[in-house]
Order: sequence, then structure tokens, then C-alpha cells
Amino acid sequence: MKLYRTHTVASFIAVSFALASSPLQAADAPMANVQRDKIEFSQLLEPGSKVVLGETAPAVSSRSYNQRITGAQLSAGVDIVTQGRGAVVRLTPIRNRSSLAGRLRKNLSVNDLEISANGRDAVSLGKSGALVADQAQMRDGRPDLFSETLAFRMSDSLGSGRMQLRSRQRLGADHEFMVQVFDRNSAQELTVDSARQHYFMRDAIEARVRLNEARLGGGDAVSAVLLGPDGQQIKLNARRGADRIDFKGAIPANVDLAPGELWRVAVEYRGEGDKPLFRNAELPIAIGRQSAAITSTRASRDALQVGVNVREAGRFEVRAWVFGQNADKKEEAAMVAYAAEWLDPGRRTVSVSIDTSELSAAGIRPPYRIKQVRLLDQSRLMPLDAKAGSGLPTLR
Repeated sequence: MKLYRTHTVASFIAVSFALASSPLQAADAPMANVQRDKIEFSQLLEPGSKVVLGETAPAVSSRSYNQRITGAQLSAGVDIVTQGRGAVVRLTPIRNRSSLAGRLRKNLSVNDLEISANGRDAVSLGKSGALVADQAQMRDGRPDLFSETLAFRMSDSLGSGRMQLRSRQRLGADHEFMVQVFDRNSAQELTVDSARQHYFMRDAIEARVRLNEARLGGGDAVSAVLLGPDGQQIKLNARRGADRIDFKGAIPANVDLAPGELWRVAVEYRGEGDKPLFRNAELPIAIGRQSAAITSTRASRDALQVGVNVREAGRFEVRAWVFGQNADKKEEAAMVAYAAEWLDPGRRTVSVSIDTSELSAAGIRPPYRIKQVRLLDQSRLMPLDAKAGSGLPTLR
């Protein structure tokens, strides 16, 4: 897509940041952007571009689970629970930075592991028909993640259900591993969603948990916590419904925020019974300070005036989506206009220039309606506010 009309010489990166990642900034940390110059530009959209108005509810679905175990547990045998055949298992040593006691004598290999299923005798993993990933390729591809990881796809002949994985190498309690199981051929997904993508301090956070093809049993173990990037944990309280569990919790006013990091709603589900089902899911969300909010919008012929109530000084960005009529006289998204500037505390106005001659030259005819306005904090890297729908003005 082409960019039009840059009012000062500055990089595009300095103006905008990706809403998809929604990074955070600590309240007392150095600001990410302290630029004082005002920058504006507009961007014509490709014909037929689809624009989502309003905030999209975030959601994540999972067919996997993870479990932290000790080496002693692995030597005794740990359960692998699947509902489909051919699950993928990843076994990764966890380094104990405070001690060298947990260091393995040698990396685990397929010859060190054996697996049993449905009461059958244990067999060597290498002879079970498992498809084992090349450790050297994994290590070369992502040494930061897979330097000592052992990964394999279980043989379909093992079936599904509760199996047991055991290490022939004698390991102690000072060794720790993360077991991750991707139940790729199972239809059962655990879904976690929330009404909002970002929250502010003192907000009440809500998340919903459900299974796509089964009801949550009363005896199932389900828990959820809000995890911070530095290990902070906020417990979320559960309320069971007919087909889902609602989790709620309060974000403290003094919560520590880390720059460039997301929080996560971490859910653990353990369903026992004839067909056991284990799942873990993590929903990323942004948590930050509500440093400003939109108070009004007013349009003239070639500009949008956005009133902003600024609580904390910083550099703020306003984005405006402009709709117009195409050659078929159908309304469609035509342009996004941007403006970013430094604002001090108080009631301020950000003017966003919209060149209607560019719209006309692109074959877009009036009326030119503003259908969405977003406010972002570039200094603290946080989305703040959004207005969408029929209540926004039309360019005169």
C-alpha cells in the first residue's frame, strides 16, 4: 500500500506500532518515544479492503498440554494423555540457574526412553514406531529453544488414551523437564477468550473457558491465573456454567508493568474419566496505564478534530478510518489517516488531516464518513481508546 503526504521527515516506524503485539511499558520506566514534533500522513487502502470496526475479542484454542516434571518422575514413568493417535511429544530439560546439580551427564536420546500403552509391555521408543525429530536440525534451527530438546511423534499403533513414558537413564529430583504434548489428531479443543484485548490497572479482567465438543464435567480440575512477564501471578476466581467456566479477577493498582511484554491468562484443564483429556492454553493480553481517553470527535472538510483528555504527558497517536463510495456506489473503507504528537496533561485536541482530493483521485466519492477512531500511547506503547460506528462524524 502506498503512503501519502508526510508532513515532517521521520520514519514510519517512529509514528506507528503494531496493535497486534500491543506491548506494555512500566509506569516508572523510561518512555519509549519522547519525540515532540507532530507527524501526519495518510494511507489509501486497496479497493475492497476489509476493516474490522470496534475491538476484536481475543481468543485462543488449544489441543496441547504441558507438564513440569522431575527426573525422578521421568525415571519412574510419567503419563502421556491423548485422545487421538499420533500425538507429538516434546521433552526439554530445564536448567536450574542457581545450581549445577541438575545438569545431565548426557543429553537424553531415543535409546534412553521407553513407552507403554494400554497395559502392554514397555518398548524402546526407537523400536515403537515413533517418528523422531532430528535433534541436530532442531538445535541448528533454534538453538535458544531446542538445544537439548527431544521431540517425537508417537506411532499410530499405540492408539490413544493414557500411556507412560519412562527414562532408562537414572535421573534424580534435581533434574527437571518440561513435557509438551500436542494432541494433533484430537477434535477436542480448549478455548479461552476475553471481551477485551487490553486492560488497565484497577480493571476487572474476565475470561471464559469452554470445550468445543464436550461439556466441562463437574469433577474436572480447571484453574486460571494471570501471569506477568516477570513471574507475577494473580489468581482468577471460577464460576461454573452449563457449558463454560467464567474466570474473574481484579488487576491491582500497583501492579508492576514490564516494557515490551504481554501478560497471559494461563488456563490448565485436567479431565479424568474413561477418556481423560488434558489441555493448557494461554491467552495474551495487554495491561497498562490509562494515560488518556477520547472525549469528542468533530469533522471539517479536510480534517478530523479529536478531543483527548490527557492524564499523563506523553506522545499520542490518533488513527482515523475514512469510508466513501466506490464506482458501484457501495460504501467501503478507503483511507487511514494518522497523526502523532506530544500532549501535556489536560483537555487537548489532535487534528488529523484528511485530504479528500486524494480520495477523489482514487475514484472514491463522498460522503466521506469516519467509521473508526483509535487512540494509542506511543510513549508507553499501549492502545488506549477506540470509537466506532454511526456516532462518528462525516467530513463536510
